[in-house]
Amino acid sequence: DASVDVRYIHQENTGPSGARNKGILNASGSYIAFLDVDDYWPDDNLTTLFHELCEEKETMVVQGFAQVVRHLKDDAVQYIGNPKESFPFYIGASLYRSEVFNQVGLFDTSLKYGEDTDWYNRLIELGLGYKRLDQTSLFVRRHGKNMTEGKDLVDLGVLQVFKKKLERDRTRAQATSPQKEANNKPLISVVIPVFNGELFVAEAIDSVLKQDFRPIEIIVVNDGSTDRTSEALAIFGDDIRVINQPNSGVAQARNVGVEASNGDYISFLDADDLWHPTKLAVQFTQINAGDADIIVGLTATSGLDGDIEEFTNLTPQSGVLSMNPGAALFRKNVFELVGSFDRQMSIYEDVDWFFRAREAKVKINVINALVLINRQHKQTVTSIYGSNAKQLLPRFRASLKRRKHALEGNMRIEQLSQIDGIKDLLNDKND
Repeated sequence: DASVDVRYIHQENTGPSGARNKGILNASGSYIAFLDVDDYWPDDNLTTLFHELCEEKETMVVQGFAQVVRHLKDDAVQYIGNPKESFPFYIGASLYRSEVFNQVGLFDTSLKYGEDTDWYNRLIELGLGYKRLDQTSLFVRRHGKNMTEGKDLVDLGVLQVFKKKLERDRTRAQATSPQKEANNKPLISVVIPVFNGELFVAEAIDSVLKQDFRPIEIIVVNDGSTDRTSEALAIFGDDIRVINQPNSGVAQARNVGVEASNGDYISFLDADDLWHPTKLAVQFTQINAGDADIIVGLTATSGLDGDIEEFTNLTPQSGVLSMNPGAALFRKNVFELVGSFDRQMSIYEDVDWFFRAREAKVKINVINALVLINRQHKQTVTSIYGSNAKQLLPRFRASLKRRKHALEGNMRIEQLSQIDGIKDLLNDKND
């Protein structure tokens, strides 16, 4: 075909990044696509991507999803997983305007793995046009000899890529924004319990550092992790305080964090979740303006690929009310009244604590604002232990028993609908 220009370039082994960069520098076209030698495209893939890319001049990259496949001996094809849940930054699933590499730069040759995620991070940080298509644009063939075969996400450079992103974020913040001032506000202590959170704890901490409220202290309680969680925490240096303890469960990890805290207010964040950037500021304004002991916001749910940029575009209608400690801000003295989390409980210790808080007549206010993104994955506690009602029954029974004794003593427990903000929230949801 005379319209196809095939060129062969030989170079010393510099890895996939070096090979792709060599191709970019020698390309003469206005558009560039990549394809690993063991992968392949759907029929008419380039035509489809080209038309999508030409629709909007501001769009620099269009990308579909990647379907992982395995070719069997009888020529049958096994489709593995849902392409919409696969790794989001397959380089071969996209078509690029050639000038985008002048703005974003080439692939980082210092990264043996993760160069794809690193490049897309830089693209997104620059705010360049990036369009995601709801279709499969790449078949990724698994055959036992893939570079990534047998590698976990840490081996694939997740921590190294995140560290580079964090350094760019800090440099950009210092150059474009004034230092966040404490303005004589009281200290908020943020407690993050983590057990084997090497894959996601860095993003959780980063979402706290991006809060537009100061002063804060971040206390990470490493609950006997056996993976590379310590390496992930080391990235943050003096920005966090790490407490290491033998594995004792999330309840005790939170308790240890509270005991070690110096703030007048406490907030919690699970190691796999993220905060909205305004979470602390919004909730502090509310708790400082009234007599509430606890302010609870709304929670949105996503997979591990959910990020803050996507989250900030959601409306409160996308959230749900959940008595999740990560969605709340607490006055520290409320733990003297209610007590600590029950360290004997491996699940629903947060539900149990909120039951006891209401029984102690702690004042809880609910606000109609998204504050937490709860990321679901196979390593969550509810995924491991299950989340059926049977596991909640003992907590309900214990609460009812305590309420019965309270009624005998002529003490009334407010109904859920009487909590400040609940009625307004329900009305907003029904509109």
